[in-house]
Amino acid sequence: MLPSLNSTLTVFSVVAVHGLGAHPEFTWTTRGPNQSRVNWLTDLFPRDFSKARVMTFGHNSDWFVRASNNTPFENAKMLLRAVNEERREHHKCPIIFIGHSFGGIIIKEAICLAETDKQYRDILDDTIGIIFLGTPHQGSNVSQFGALIARLTRVFGSSTILLKSLYRDNPHLSDLQERFMSVIRRRKDIKLVTMYEKHHTYFAQLIYLGFIVERNAAVLDVAENIAVEKDHMGLNKCASPDDPAYDAICQGINKIRDHAESRGWKKNYLNWSERSRL
Repeated sequence: MLPSLNSTLTVFSVVAVHGLGAHPEFTWTTRGPNQSRVNWLTDLFPRDFSKARVMTFGHNSDWFVRASNNTPFENAKMLLRAVNEERREHHKCPIIFIGHSFGGIIIKEAICLAETDKQYRDILDDTIGIIFLGTPHQGSNVSQFGALIARLTRVFGSSTILLKSLYRDNPHLSDLQERFMSVIRRRKDIKLVTMYEKHHTYFAQLIYLGFIVERNAAVLDVAENIAVEKDHMGLNKCASPDDPAYDAICQGINKIRDHAESRGWKKNYLNWSERSRL
């Protein structure tokens, strides 16, 4: 868990989890209008949600070089341990998880584990929302292409373990989805928001990959589903307050706030935003 942005007026926490082959800082960073680096979690979000405590979880999700052998479940355990440690000073603060792509799978595993393991139960009790940015709930066909590359480059330390966990119609993903939705049905306080790409992705701006996560694999029946004018790699990168991905994320935060308020969370926890409701 990277250092958080602490506020003496903290009223809610955001835990951001990156996807495959990514970095806990750079995955949220892009070039702004003047070519300066913009990390929306540190440069944009605090302006609109100054009472938020922002945490980023880092995990080894490399698959091409020095690949990790950790499963999504093992990463989920590390996530819960890290959140527990960081929450010592803000124990009853409501939590919103944000996961990009594979990061959303880790969050789902963590939610399921938190229900069955008492030491993490308070994390589940305080979770009021999850925002999935292009998470392949039903898998992704592109992961099979990546697995082929990994097999061909195994000499460099490549591994197919994480990629295979995201295969389209993977039985493990189906089982995780069933377990996760069972928790959500019991835990009606948790609001789900999904965001999906509307533009095709090109690797290195040259190789056409199409939709990394197609709409029907990214949305959930019980969620607020938001289309974003970005490709898959842009869902987690916001260059300015007017960026369509940032606007959608703020919409998601406000929807979660409204839902939490309707479910009885105290008003003093929910006066979060200086940004108008969208």
